[in-house]
Amino acid sequence: MLVRKTASDRISVKARRKKSICTHLSHLFCVWLLMANTAAAEQKFLVEPMDVIVTAGRESSITLHCKVQGRVGMLQWTRDGFGLGPERELLGFERYTMIGSDQDGNYSLYIYPVKLEDDAFYQCQVMASNAVPGIRSRTAKVTVQVPPEAPVIVQGPRLRTTAGMQLNLECESNGGKPAAEVEWLDAKGAVISSGVTASSTPMGESKRFNSKAMLALTPSQAHDGQTLTCRSKSNALSKPLTANISLEVKYAPDVTLTANNMKIVEFDSVTFTCAARANPDDVVYTWYKDNVVIPGNHTISMSLTRVTRDLHGSAISCEVRNTVGKSKASTTLNILFGPKFTTPPSPVAADRDTDVTLTCHVAGNPKPEIVWTFEKSNRVVASGSKLTITGVSLEKAGRYRCRATVPGFPEIQDYYNVLLKGVPVVRSQPVQYGIERDMVMIECNIRSVPPPTRVLWFHNEKEIDPDSNARYRIEQDPLEDGVRNILLIHESQESDFGHYNCTAFNNFGSDYMVIVLKQQKIIPLMIVLASVIGGITVVVTITIIIVLWVRRHRKLTDEAHHEPEKQSKTSDRSSNDSDLKVEIRTSSSLSNNDSEAWDENSVDQRRVSTTHDTFRYSADYVESVFPPKVETHNNNGYIPYVDYQRDYNPPPLTALSRNSFYSGIGQVDPRYQAAYANPYLGSSTAVLPPPQVYTTSMNVIGNTSPSASISVVPLATSPRTETSQGQYITSSQMPMKSGTLATHV
Repeated sequence: MLVRKTASDRISVKARRKKSICTHLSHLFCVWLLMANTAAAEQKFLVEPMDVIVTAGRESSITLHCKVQGRVGMLQWTRDGFGLGPERELLGFERYTMIGSDQDGNYSLYIYPVKLEDDAFYQCQVMASNAVPGIRSRTAKVTVQVPPEAPVIVQGPRLRTTAGMQLNLECESNGGKPAAEVEWLDAKGAVISSGVTASSTPMGESKRFNSKAMLALTPSQAHDGQTLTCRSKSNALSKPLTANISLEVKYAPDVTLTANNMKIVEFDSVTFTCAARANPDDVVYTWYKDNVVIPGNHTISMSLTRVTRDLHGSAISCEVRNTVGKSKASTTLNILFGPKFTTPPSPVAADRDTDVTLTCHVAGNPKPEIVWTFEKSNRVVASGSKLTITGVSLEKAGRYRCRATVPGFPEIQDYYNVLLKGVPVVRSQPVQYGIERDMVMIECNIRSVPPPTRVLWFHNEKEIDPDSNARYRIEQDPLEDGVRNILLIHESQESDFGHYNCTAFNNFGSDYMVIVLKQQKIIPLMIVLASVIGGITVVVTITIIIVLWVRRHRKLTDEAHHEPEKQSKTSDRSSNDSDLKVEIRTSSSLSNNDSEAWDENSVDQRRVSTTHDTFRYSADYVESVFPPKVETHNNNGYIPYVDYQRDYNPPPLTALSRNSFYSGIGQVDPRYQAAYANPYLGSSTAVLPPPQVYTTSMNVIGNTSPSASISVVPLATSPRTETSQGQYITSSQMPMKSGTLATHV
């Protein structure tokens, strides 16, 4: 049913519409007004705090910046969401302060000193006020670092250990934030990466960490005396922290074996030295040869004298031990020696047109150089220890020489005989001799390759069978290329001499030879003995004659060599030690009456013989002797030769008598008194005995007169002048010659 609206209803609807429009417009105005007020009271940050990393310490501080524009609400800082308070002097947080001023809008947070508890998240907040919303800054992270403690090595600063024993060295560095990085360094400062295990564990809720590094080490000789370092690194440290540990490692000896002669030649001597490093160094040495202990006292060195090639390749070892263990060092002897055949050569029998290999077994060091030559051509056919001969024939059969050389040693050589198999060949002396009733030997040389299978002997076309006749015996000696077959006949008879047939057989055929046995003529034993004795006698006689001749010739040579020296010595003794003058006279120089006058007053023959032996000259000297002439100039002690024939006239023989000779006794010649100090020359005539004349006869060689005499007379004692007479006795018939005698005074 439709309801008709009245006018009043229409008026009320319009009124309501207007009222609704008015209400809507007021709301819009209110919103606009509110928005205008809000724009006039907006809060915003001009500077917000940033993340900070700082190291805790008394001198460390941080500032978290916060500037706000148009602040209307309350402002505060939060730490990990917990508000610190709106006042600038933050009560309860004496190390915290908001610096700046409200006029500047600076509300920065200043922390001094920084501690580990300051490690947190910080935010600057402004509360809402009077429909002005609050604002919050970005969250700033403050990271507080704490330096770790100095590293500590659990085993201490010094460690004694033994080589080969595994160690676990532990180093700790605690209380660091962040966790410290711990590492090990070797003696050279290099980081050890092998065997190191590092780890970190937190210290409860303090945000700090304990760090450690474990080093697994097996010490050796090289570690003895070394110092290892533990190093702790952290960002909170300006430089790393370190700790050291010194290792003392006991180890078994480290042995080095050396020789004083690196080039050992056979028959040289060599000394080995065993140098050992050990801790402790109280060591004991033991020497081995081929793992057998060498007898003797063992020290640091060991000598081998006159080493031979038998020691070549032997192992010389030195073992050194201490309380930790033992070590051994070895060396192999390398002895240089010349070539030597190890296996003697033996002949090789070969069939025709076959191959033969010869091996020359020679030892030497260095390895010998071997050359093969063929005897028939003397040319080199191969080199090396083996020689292969292909297609053996009569031309290739023969002796092959193996020559081996080693530098520095004499070469050696030997022969290898290649024999060609074939028919035997009988060769021997066609005529052989024997003695009847003695044992007779008939020799048959057979060249046969292979050796003969049978040898037969025939005599007068009858085969000789040693088994049936005991007088016969057959012996056989092997040769290189055959045999020597000998037929022995005991107590031979005349019928045994004649023709013999020697026949040899082998697999290739046979050969024979006829040998004639003749009787040997015997020389009688007495003839042989006589010939031997006679020969010995002749040889001995000739030897004796030669020896006697050599001795006589040597004696005559020595006398001829020493005669001038003997004459010189005798002349010096006569002129220096005697006041007598000697004159050689022939029998014609003095009359027989004068000689007899001298002989009457002469002494017995014994004194004559003594004087003659003392003052005699060589028998072959025939010239007259005169006293030297006194010279006034210096002749260095020598008296010159004087020609007495020129300046001296001997007194006549008639003036020479016994009475006149002794008339001057008692007066001394001043020349001899001063020089010789003869006591008799200076005495008076009352006490002097009468002078005597010594005369003896001597044959003079080369003098044709029947006899010659040497007269020894004392000097006259009358005052001497150069022309005084009675001092010398000479023959007026003897020709005077120039003197040739020089006398040293």
